[in-house]
Amino acid sequence: MDIELFPDEAGLDAVARQIKMTGRSYPIFDLARLALGGPERYHARFTLKPETTQVELIECRLDQSVWLSMNEALRHFRQSGLFDQYYKKEEVEVDPPKGNFSVIAVCGLSGEMLGPPNFHSYQKNLNDLHARKFSRMHIDGYKRRIEMVRDEETIQKWKDSLAKETHYTYLKAPEGEEAPVFKSFAEAERHFVDKHGEEAFAKVTQVTVPGTIPPKKISGALLNMMKRNVERQTKFPMPMVKNVSPAMEKAGLRFFKLGKKETYVARSRPRAFNAKTEVSPRIRSIVQYIRDNEKQDLHKLVTALVPNASTQEGTPTPEEIDFLKDLRWLIREGFVIEFSSGELRLGSDKAPLPPASRAASPAAATKGKPAGAKASNATDPAIASKAQGPNIALRQRMLALKKQRRALRRGLRFAPEPRHRKRMKRLHARGRLRRLGRLGAS
Repeated sequence: MDIELFPDEAGLDAVARQIKMTGRSYPIFDLARLALGGPERYHARFTLKPETTQVELIECRLDQSVWLSMNEALRHFRQSGLFDQYYKKEEVEVDPPKGNFSVIAVCGLSGEMLGPPNFHSYQKNLNDLHARKFSRMHIDGYKRRIEMVRDEETIQKWKDSLAKETHYTYLKAPEGEEAPVFKSFAEAERHFVDKHGEEAFAKVTQVTVPGTIPPKKISGALLNMMKRNVERQTKFPMPMVKNVSPAMEKAGLRFFKLGKKETYVARSRPRAFNAKTEVSPRIRSIVQYIRDNEKQDLHKLVTALVPNASTQEGTPTPEEIDFLKDLRWLIREGFVIEFSSGELRLGSDKAPLPPASRAASPAAATKGKPAGAKASNATDPAIASKAQGPNIALRQRMLALKKQRRALRRGLRFAPEPRHRKRMKRLHARGRLRRLGRLGAS
């Protein structure tokens, strides 16, 4: 039997929305442990191996319970109240047995009286009691628990108990037909299996259950298997990571590594400023401060760079609001990484600092303008970072042409075709490459 744990979709969607809204980066292993943090956050899929012959995987469709054998499924059917939905239990008065009885059998576990061993219903009563209450015990072992009692008072009590019989009336009989009545529980159970067995119980090779499934609706062996697997993955959740990662990627999030081991999930991958991309002085000061000071958080950054920063929570000043807008833009674009612990770090520590432009920050540019007015292209940091757009595009085009030229060179060594030679002549046009180079450097 194989088991696989995978996260709840609703919970992962909530986590993905939180990451997009805050822009913070979370370790993928922490997200996997978060999915294992409660039974309501994961599901378990059980798969029966093809070579398995000792156990079965039985799904009770009446209440979506799962069992490892038909006996377990029938025992659940008897004890869960599902039996009462199909059969009505009634006490009927009958004549007590006549004759002299010197000994009766009594169950040593439950105390129920089974009758004299030579009585006609003794074997039926024995099998019925064993099936109802002690089916987990082997029938031979159960018979050794039967006690023989010769007390006259107990014998008379047994006779009085036989003055009433328990009958089971079928409740699902079609209209116009007489409902069958069964004189024992075993007969009623056999009737249910013959009548409704195929629609109530299904042999499956794979079944999925929620982590919150009640213990009464799942086999004890499967429940223990799920608990042990959760404990094992909590220590090293690599199997859950494999199921969380596709869901995060589907939600539009990105992955990146810091070092060789830890993988993070974020709104955007870390990146560095271009050496010729001009930014506002405030954005450059944020980048400079984070680069020069390790393990900084939001509070330290605001305190150090915002003059007259508010010390009370919930009452930010206008300067702080403008400062946070620039910081959030840096985080959303990947120039600054904000971890789940609150630590701030540059997307690339080795990249040069961007030059500061004379244009104001977006918050300062929009300050004093009427509502709905659009900010100038030169004052928006997102647009300012694209100010060198044409030059960047030309340089990228030049690099692409060089890559194509190298690829064609390699191809000509093995497959010198005429169409490749014509392409090489066009790419080797000196004037075109020189012109692209001059425009990219301008």
